[in-house]
Amino acid sequence: MAFIGSLVLTALAFIAVAYEVVPAGFTVPFIVVLAFVQALFQLFVWMHMDQKGHEFARVSIFAGLFFILVAIIVFVYWVWI
Repeated sequence: MAFIGSLVLTALAFIAVAYEVVPAGFTVPFIVVLAFVQALFQLFVWMHMDQKGHEFARVSIFAGLFFILVAIIVFVYWVWI
């Protein structure tokens, strides 16, 4: 099921671009959302982050993600405002 789920997410992204099913202005946000969902899916299914004993890795990943998002927001604010 996990492999099929990954294939379905990839196929959705391909179909959205190849057949222009999604409106042009919504294609990039749609692909980004699919990429984020697939990244989380792969973290928790393929890398077994949902099992016991992986709390340190999970906390480290989410802390790093938090700091990266804060840095991006700060730099965008710094450049554009």
